[in-house]
Amino acid sequence: MNAEMLSLFKMAIEADVLLHGGRISHITFANIVACAALCNEFDWADSFMKRFSTYLEEGTAGHDSIVLCLLVLWPGLFR
Repeated sequence: MNAEMLSLFKMAIEADVLLHGGRISHITFANIVACAALCNEFDWADSFMKRFSTYLEEGTAGHDSIVLCLLVLWPGLFR
């Protein structure tokens, strides 16, 4: 199921329908990264984070979304 969900997220990116008003919610951002991590697509998740972190909703482009994603991608980093 995770692979199918990631495939849908990738299609949304390719179809240019992921952003709403030029922004992505921190929830959607984190869900996409988590889904990619569960599919062991860490390189893709890293690329996604770099590409879309600048589009996070105003006020959420701070530490919480990025740290959450880092915790998912690199759990050993904070231990």
